[in-house]
Amino acid sequence: MAACIKQRFLLLLMSIVSPLVVLRSTTGCATTDSLSIAAKDTAPMANKIVTSSDALQFTIQTPHQRYTRGENIPLTGTLKNVGVTPQLVNGMFVLRRDTPEETGFGIAVHIQTSTGQTLKYGILYEMAGPSKDWFVTLETGAVFTREIHDMSSFLNQSSETGTYYLTAVYYNYIGRGLGLDPWMGQVRSNTLAIDIHE
Repeated sequence: MAACIKQRFLLLLMSIVSPLVVLRSTTGCATTDSLSIAAKDTAPMANKIVTSSDALQFTIQTPHQRYTRGENIPLTGTLKNVGVTPQLVNGMFVLRRDTPEETGFGIAVHIQTSTGQTLKYGILYEMAGPSKDWFVTLETGAVFTREIHDMSSFLNQSSETGTYYLTAVYYNYIGRGLGLDPWMGQVRSNTLAIDIHE
């Protein structure tokens, strides 16, 4: 309990200094997810995940395709407005589990090995917020790019070397509670192949 209280105090202090970069893990301490509460006020969530919506396209990439085990693997996501009207998008790219009904927004990454094994990450990141500052207007044809996460720790949890296949889902169902009219839905990325060797 004392450790949890200390952790929450530090998170509060960090959020005052830099509210847009504070990440907190639910591992170890039970917390109330304010974003899941906010998500309850949004429109019903679509069941269908589209590869490219009428408005947005989502792609993921890494600087290289081949990495040594233990090397940093920064994964970057890019949203592109492929529609005919400007779109207000949530630019806070946070790694989450594939549970939009609980978290309201985020990017879920699906990782599969060359032998078909699915890797799961056990940490759910939460952000202090939400905030209007998270949202960015994309004009027609415009793109927004941001790093999602260093994927090395997740890819290294398997003893296998070889090729890993990553596919991500960008989803957003928050913002209307802030008086905004953002894009809402889910869109699946391309599949990215990454080679890991000793």
